[in-house]
Amino acid sequence: MKIVPINKIPSSEALVTDKLMEIYKVCLQMEEVCKTNKGVGLSAVQVGIPWNLFIIKRNAFESPSENSLVCPKFDYYLNCVYSPTDDKKQDSVEGCLSLLNENDKFCQYLVERFCKVRVTGQKLIVDDELNIEDVNFVVGNPFAVLFQHEIDHSLGILVSDIGEEIEVW
Repeated sequence: MKIVPINKIPSSEALVTDKLMEIYKVCLQMEEVCKTNKGVGLSAVQVGIPWNLFIIKRNAFESPSENSLVCPKFDYYLNCVYSPTDDKKQDSVEGCLSLLNENDKFCQYLVERFCKVRVTGQKLIVDDELNIEDVNFVVGNPFAVLFQHEIDHSLGILVSDIGEEIEVW
């Protein structure tokens, strides 16, 4: 499994949740792609799978201490949408695993994002068995940006569509 070129990203479809083991196996493969590329989230459409599914690294914004190893743990979300909780927005500098420049470096985009969003959909729960749980929560930054970014992928929206490319360094 690998990131597909942006012209190969499929439209997503609602994910039918009757084959949880198949979904979970795809999530584990997506985790490896995300880790290999040092990403904090990944949508199934980015790897060519037309599902409304994405993963988010739970500890994406923690910095590891010198004496500990932060083990990335991922959450798996299905059929999610977001809506702003108010009109407050802020600028966000975002990269995307699907958008590399000619030197295979991530392009950076300045994107205006809502500061808080309500996320509704489903989450794959991995315990002794696999289950689906409905989710409905409000999240603020920095995770609000991450959820908007990944859910936008499911809607066929890239940061290059809604932001302005910038030079960071």
